[in-house]
Amino acid sequence: MKHSKTFVGILLLMFWMNSTFMVFGKKPHVREYPVELYEAYNYKGSFIGLKEGKHCIKNTDFDNKASSIYIVPGYEVKLYRWKDARENSENYTVTLKESVPNLKSVDGKNMNNKTSYLEIIKLDSADDKNETDQSGNDTENSNNTNTDTSTTNSNDQPDTNNSSPDNSGNKFPFPRNEKYADGSIMPSGSADTLNKQVTEFYDKWKERYVGSWKGNLNYVKFNGDNLKKEKISVSEGHGYGMIIMASMAGYDRNAKSLFDGMFRWFKKCPSTINKKLMSWLQLKEGPDGKQSDSATDGDLDIAYALLLADKQWGSSGEINYSQEAETLIAAIMESEINKKSWTPLLGDWVSPDDKKYGDSTRPSDFMVANFEAFMNFTGNKDWGKVVDGCYKVVTTIQEKHAKSSGLVSDFVVNTTGNIEPAPSGLLEESDPNYYYNSCRVPWRIGTGYLVSGSQKAKAILDKMNEFFKRSTQGNPEKLKSGYALSGEALPKSDYLSMAFLAPIGVSAMSGNDQEWLDKIWKKTVEQSLDNEQYFENTIKMICMIIMSGNWMTPDAKNP
Repeated sequence: MKHSKTFVGILLLMFWMNSTFMVFGKKPHVREYPVELYEAYNYKGSFIGLKEGKHCIKNTDFDNKASSIYIVPGYEVKLYRWKDARENSENYTVTLKESVPNLKSVDGKNMNNKTSYLEIIKLDSADDKNETDQSGNDTENSNNTNTDTSTTNSNDQPDTNNSSPDNSGNKFPFPRNEKYADGSIMPSGSADTLNKQVTEFYDKWKERYVGSWKGNLNYVKFNGDNLKKEKISVSEGHGYGMIIMASMAGYDRNAKSLFDGMFRWFKKCPSTINKKLMSWLQLKEGPDGKQSDSATDGDLDIAYALLLADKQWGSSGEINYSQEAETLIAAIMESEINKKSWTPLLGDWVSPDDKKYGDSTRPSDFMVANFEAFMNFTGNKDWGKVVDGCYKVVTTIQEKHAKSSGLVSDFVVNTTGNIEPAPSGLLEESDPNYYYNSCRVPWRIGTGYLVSGSQKAKAILDKMNEFFKRSTQGNPEKLKSGYALSGEALPKSDYLSMAFLAPIGVSAMSGNDQEWLDKIWKKTVEQSLDNEQYFENTIKMICMIIMSGNWMTPDAKNP
């Protein structure tokens, strides 16, 4: 039945393309391109016009069914599968040449169900009248507007072709080469070298971790390429991904399209408690499956990313980023901030009056740069109280519980009273230690210093920087992946993780030890994507953006 429908669709298209009368009230399209791509069942003539050269196409353009390509005489088309194109292989799937009636059926299997490429080649015999100006990019809008809703394959790859950046719609394109706080330092090397190292890792990160769902939704894969596992995405990673997309716009011509796809995923995965927040977990059914309550960190980064999107692209288009940010920031203040201690709650599932969790917080959620941006955007001075509340917690832990290390525990309790590390088992066994939650604190506090010059932030970072240099003897490769607040390495922590090292690079930018920072950057760049998982690689991605001088703020000035 499926094949018969496709055949009928192709016949109808052929009839339409070669008719001199109108079909469904539409005139046959006047040829303006060497190649035109038609959806199988779009009898009204919607098409993508392609000029000579190499073009990225998506299986969504083919509606996951047989489609048609009209080729002007004097041209041929080589159709590359996504994998072959990625590997620069000459083993293209099929070559199509013009012939009567000039319609070529293209089966979805030739697309490998992923992004592919059409290479349009002008033959030697082509008439001059068929030559086209290659300076334009007529497929930009059609390739970036992911509007198909019929795709059911959640494993679709987004466009990985970043070779022709388009900055036309980006107000602050990558690279930005931002100037951070006076007294901060950067990794040695030219800006071009640092930026190139960022984009090289970004290409690999994006290919592995950015997924597509039903054509016009995008998400960050929690399990990377292993999609057989039950959990496929978390709000934490979703916030990371949206910040990365807004930051890499200008290098990645599809950044806005992917950002908007991630926004749509966010809207379809609301928390079961406060519907304006995001469910912290998505299972293999994605937005169609069961949702959960919220986790504060994901919402904080998504809100910040929306502010970046407003700055990068403006809010007059399909998505009003500014309005969406305002709504989300208000929901965070309502349901995820403790108004007594002015610190982040663990999620909307926690009430400040909860005897076990209400007075607890997670220092890796102390995104002071985000909070300052929220205050500047909304005018709500309560966000300034949150900044002060976070600094108070970290400073107290350092002074009373981590004098020799300056580290902070994964979770903290008694935020309105006798502030102290959480006992083991509040949420996880490692709660009283510096482990896979608080490893992000040097990045979060470090970013706060770089964008504001806060001396409170610098005092916190100085203690951490001194400990890490001392405990590793100035060799980042000796860094452990977990410490007690005493500074003693935890059992089974004798390995190097980017979740720990990359954030320390951000922290090191607040100091004056250039050699130490350069060693961290070098090791961070060298560490293979294949050696780490989603969490470590995504933290590394964001920290590389920061360390290279490309962290964007909603208050950025025109370059």
